[in-house]
Amino acid sequence: ENNGREGLVINLQAGAFGLTGRARPWVLRLPVALLGTLTIIGLYLLARQLGLRRTAWLAAWLMAASFWHINVSRFGTRVVAAPCFLVWSLWLWGTAVNQRRGRLTRAVLAGFVYGLGFYTYTAYLLTPLIIMMIACSRRETRAPWSVAAIAVGAAVVTALPLAIFV
Repeated sequence: ENNGREGLVINLQAGAFGLTGRARPWVLRLPVALLGTLTIIGLYLLARQLGLRRTAWLAAWLMAASFWHINVSRFGTRVVAAPCFLVWSLWLWGTAVNQRRGRLTRAVLAGFVYGLGFYTYTAYLLTPLIIMMIACSRRETRAPWSVAAIAVGAAVVTALPLAIFV
């Protein structure tokens, strides 16, 4: 039951345990270390997508060398999963907005990945406010409202079981 905490990371750890058949420390830390690595890759891709080609490598390197990111990934806690899902959902959202081909599929994926983030860490509940503040501060909007509605709908459907349970 993981003491009532969000269950995605513990489920990933249980899957790793099921594959190896052993509850060794490295088995329990492996899924979180992979999520931490995926966060670094996602941050690089997101920075490049935002037009920050020169700083994309720097941002990825700073995260990879960050004391907090290394420690949280190393200890195998659920905290590292939240930035991973946020970064990848923002990158998928950006690809849905910027590319016409496969736009709706990417919007659904962005919403699904964003919705999975709610199963990772309690502080993730603040991300809708942050995203709305960023969206409201922008003067020009290139995203069609239908794409935004699909992404939000997919996120709501994904997070709905958790909302019902809580």
